[in-house]
Amino acid sequence: MHLLDAHRAAGTEYTLEPALAADGVDEVLLGMLPKIKRWHTPPAVTVPLLLKTSDTGHAWLITPPVEDVPGSRRADPAEAAEAVVEGTAEGLDLLLWQRVGLDGAGLEVTGDAAAAKTFLAGPFTP
Repeated sequence: MHLLDAHRAAGTEYTLEPALAADGVDEVLLGMLPKIKRWHTPPAVTVPLLLKTSDTGHAWLITPPVEDVPGSRRADPAEAAEAVVEGTAEGLDLLLWQRVGLDGAGLEVTGDAAAAKTFLAGPFTP
């Protein structure tokens, strides 16, 4: 993400490679989300939410909180959830790092869209 920020600051175009972007999503959801209370109030999760990438085949399941912190784990892209957010790994990574809003990320939300949008309003990173 920092390389992308540097390119943007320099006014040059840069696209995150899908595998690198999926790793960034993994870092946020499995590395930072469990520790979110150190920096922010945890994002609201009211129903199971599946985040999946259309270009790399990755998926993560976010579950309602235990001890005030949402649960997160890698998932099968075909796993059922009450809300599903799908798009490119880059779009999901940029959204979680708050570099674009939901409308600019190119993601499709199905199921309980209100619950998905509430969760995705984040913040997720320090």
